Amino acid sequence: MMTEKLPQVVEAVQCLCSDPRIQVRRAILHFIKDVLSANARSCSAWDVVGHIFSEFSRTVGRRAAGDLSAQEAQEEGALQELCMDILGSLDVSASGMTKLLWPRLLLYVVPAQYTGMLIPVSRCVQALAERGDLMVREIEDLDPHFLSSMFQGPLLTPQTLLARLLVVAGSPFAGSELQAAALLLMLNLHGKIHRAVGAMWASEIPLLLQCLKGKDESFPDSAEWEQRLLKFLRVSLATMEDEAWTKGLSCELSRWLSSSPSSSGEKSFLYKALGTVLGACKEVLHIQGKLLQHLEEANAEEPSEAQVRSPPSQLLPASPGMISLLAMLLRATSTQSWTRSPHLRPGCARPEWKDFQTQEGEALRISILAFCCLIFTWEPRCIAGHRGLLSECLKAFLPTQMELDSRRAQATRSALIRAHGSLALRASKEQLLARLEGDIVGNILLLYSCSCRDLQNTLALLQSIMDFSSAFQAACDSACFNPSLKGKLLEILTDLLKKYCLGTPVSPVPLKVVLALEQLR
Repeated sequence: MMTEKLPQVVEAVQCLCSDPRIQVRRAILHFIKDVLSANARSCSAWDVVGHIFSEFSRTVGRRAAGDLSAQEAQEEGALQELCMDILGSLDVSASGMTKLLWPRLLLYVVPAQYTGMLIPVSRCVQALAERGDLMVREIEDLDPHFLSSMFQGPLLTPQTLLARLLVVAGSPFAGSELQAAALLLMLNLHGKIHRAVGAMWASEIPLLLQCLKGKDESFPDSAEWEQRLLKFLRVSLATMEDEAWTKGLSCELSRWLSSSPSSSGEKSFLYKALGTVLGACKEVLHIQGKLLQHLEEANAEEPSEAQVRSPPSQLLPASPGMISLLAMLLRATSTQSWTRSPHLRPGCARPEWKDFQTQEGEALRISILAFCCLIFTWEPRCIAGHRGLLSECLKAFLPTQMELDSRRAQATRSALIRAHGSLALRASKEQLLARLEGDIVGNILLLYSCSCRDLQNTLALLQSIMDFSSAFQAACDSACFNPSLKGKLLEILTDLLKKYCLGTPVSPVPLKVVLALEQLR
């Protein structure tokens, strides 16, 4: 008799869900727990799973607001634990439970307000996976009215799902149990993320989980764990070999990064993860666009630091996060081959090595290296934890790519020479006068002396001379310029004029020399 009337009782209890009293909210949750353990089918007219998550989000929000008394905060915390206990103790083998849980649970993986529920969610998903129930229904099978009313977050794409789980697994504040839950969800949902990673994740994720079990003993800090997770990401992308999917993941991580507040503990990992994913992309314009986007956002995010940086913020927005992103991307450049955008070069998969100076990818590689070299030289904050990573990446790049006769080496020196000239143009008067002779002109002459002095490096030298001379004249009287340094520059310009005026029928060098001499007068 009671079983027959249970649907009516459920409907009556559902009408009380808007009651804000703590006693009523607790009673409703206990009622849901009892009903789910007795007869899940009786809840078909009421999304009890959604109510559990909604109540959990409500308790988190009320506690975070900070306006509760000690007793109220304790009561909200008890409700929060009750929500987790209800979901974590469900018997997924009970009649009607699979239909009630799947695929609804997927909808609550991504929104940040449900992060604490990932532990019981992972247990439920693992139990469903062991029963083979994860392939029963897809998200599209759910009622569209339910989707629009209950789920207002971003569309649940495979990239969204992986990005969210990576962020939780890489968060230094999540705790090992929550990180393990994220990894288990990856493992059990691999078919929803990408078809190629099943075997690889089945072997690698248990190793990561084993690391988490011994985290307190073997991980003095989060750095080693972070590196293992980023390596796992790199190998996963290499296993997929799916450019479109990888670009989609970079867009998703970029979205998370843009919306994440500066104070967020996950932001540092997001920068590194995005750098890792961009390093796996092959389309240059896409990489350039993401770099420019986050360089601009780094400027807007840290205006108060613009006055204390050595270089002007508009030239080197070298926040620790951007340094990490560039370092991870630079690490990938030693093996990556890039392609032009499809609409620029139809039918061509990879650039020819011998033509690298004309390829977009190599130009981007050189720009990244030049940018990192400038940060390494100029940015004081690199010393605090990031300089080591950047130095390691530069050392890994230089020995194999920077031989004296390497064409890439010459192109890199040329980019660095031009970059120093641009730096002079954008520096404040105080910065320019303090660094002109040693850090700008000195580095330019050193780079030029190590180059093969071909047309590319010569034009770069002349442009830089014009740039820093123009900047110096705008800052103070040109008569204040170091006479010895000026004499050395005039000697170089005179030699170039002699070289290119004799036996060189057509060259842009003589005109550039004249313009440089005019700036140095």
